[in-house]
Amino acid sequence: MGSCAIKIKIESNTLVDIKGKELSNGDIIEVVDERGRPCRHIVLYNNAINGYIQYLFMAQDIVVKPFDCGLLTQKYINDEGKYIIGNIIDNPDLLTNKY
Repeated sequence: MGSCAIKIKIESNTLVDIKGKELSNGDIIEVVDERGRPCRHIVLYNNAINGYIQYLFMAQDIVVKPFDCGLLTQKYINDEGKYIIGNIIDNPDLLTNKY
């Protein structure tokens, strides 16, 4: 019998923040705007698209009802300077505007 070699390209959906820390479901990521105000998103994994979605919940010192801001990409994280500040389980206090 002969053998058949098939090459399969495996793409990783692993994302890291600007400090090199791997993002996980439920992480809270942040970037500070030009006025020093935090902009925070909750990171959630979406099985339907096989990737992470970011949900905005704080911008310009205002906590809002989380809404879908779309697919989170490594390029976006790098370009915007996003970093992990905690997660929704261990740091629920980060979901308020008291920081």
